[in-house]
Amino acid sequence: MKWCCQTFKGWYDEAGKRGLGLLLGRSSTDNDPYFLIQHRVVDSGLEKSVVSANPVSVISEIGILFCPWCGQNLRAVYKRVVDELARPDLETSPGHTS
Repeated sequence: MKWCCQTFKGWYDEAGKRGLGLLLGRSSTDNDPYFLIQHRVVDSGLEKSVVSANPVSVISEIGILFCPWCGQNLRAVYKRVVDELARPDLETSPGHTS
């Protein structure tokens, strides 16, 4: 597997853990690859353990097109391997359209 940069790979490896992580997937509407920066308040599987008197976003995601660290076009770099790197179980809404 050739990564665009080691920093991208490092954040990909962190997905599902508390803090930041990167996810890749394929859109359920047009089959295009998508890329997400995800932030978690707790590790995957512990979401229901967060209790608060006020509403709290336990998981936040934002779509990206370019690597924030090296600037590579992510669709160009990962279009052939996105399916093997996808982890829909870690996403809030698998099959994003971003």
